[in-house]
Amino acid sequence: MIYELDFLNDTKVRHFLNFYEFSNFQDGKFSGPRSKNVKNNKQMVVDEHYQAASGLFLKCLCDDMYLSDLLSVRKFGSIYFLKYDDGMHYGFHNDHYLMAGTRTDYSATCFLSSPDEYEGGELCIMVGNQELKFKPEAGKLIVYPTGLRHKVNEVTKGSRKVIVFWIESSIQDAVIRNIHSELHVLWNKYNDRLLTEMPEVYEGILNLKFQLKRQFGNYEGLQ
Repeated sequence: MIYELDFLNDTKVRHFLNFYEFSNFQDGKFSGPRSKNVKNNKQMVVDEHYQAASGLFLKCLCDDMYLSDLLSVRKFGSIYFLKYDDGMHYGFHNDHYLMAGTRTDYSATCFLSSPDEYEGGELCIMVGNQELKFKPEAGKLIVYPTGLRHKVNEVTKGSRKVIVFWIESSIQDAVIRNIHSELHVLWNKYNDRLLTEMPEVYEGILNLKFQLKRQFGNYEGLQ
């Protein structure tokens, strides 16, 4: 499943964009292929500005209970603040299975630039033989299973600013993880109606979610 979620409000988007104004950026080759034919972008340098920005973003992630429950989040991996200026792109690739000690079950891109601020720059994800393209509004989060080949189309005008990160789920089995996520989407979509009109169904779905997490989740070392 690929999820498009509301994540950052306008105020938070502007806050993170401010970091792009005074932070230092370096060639993106430091976190991927060194050939500019494959990867051509810029990445925020890891310094005091990065530490402040990543700390704030991590707090946003940890405070989002819907995201945590949807994906049965165990921990978040590396956080990259990236920008793609005119002519930059990232060709088709697969993300690494391990990022800074985090098993990468999900890859995620949080969009900071509005789609009318740049041309091109679509996130393209291959699902089977179908190429899906994403260029959502600022503040949106695209989450997809790590292992799907994906690319960023060349930006032909403007600047595309995004935050990329990875997620390790408590549920390692991908099939069980997807079943739980689909149950969560349904439960969350209809929970008010179910609680009022069919409380036994509400409790039944919630119990199934808990059983899946209890049976298949790994919570060792977590509090």
